[in-house]
Amino acid sequence: PENKTKLLEKLLENNRTIETFGLTRCPQCQVNTDWHKFMTVAEVYKIQGGGDFEPYVVVQRKTSPAYDERLIARHMNKILYDYELYVLKYEFYVLPDVYIVHEPHKRIKQPKSVWKCMEKIAKQIVREVDRKKS
Repeated sequence: PENKTKLLEKLLENNRTIETFGLTRCPQCQVNTDWHKFMTVAEVYKIQGGGDFEPYVVVQRKTSPAYDERLIARHMNKILYDYELYVLKYEFYVLPDVYIVHEPHKRIKQPKSVWKCMEKIAKQIVREVDRKKS
């Protein structure tokens, strides 16, 4: 949809051809966004980072931490980047007229060994980020 009005119309259709990732596939990943508020406001609003939040962020490349390439495999990548920004005291705001449309795709099935490896990497990254708190 070319604007928020068209987006909301599509979301409210009976035979919806569009859905919000945050309300259907991964509610805990987008709970901080507060989709119901996003759908009704026209002003920027502040939200909390951290937790299992998986936002798409707009940050200045020069002043933000580097994106950790160990997590390119799509597991915990946005959550851990958000966590690092949260630990570094970044503030999070929702822009009322900015949204991403994602083309659905089949879920990628990875062997348990890959998930276990990614979990170990994620824990290592959390330890590294936590050291930045002080």
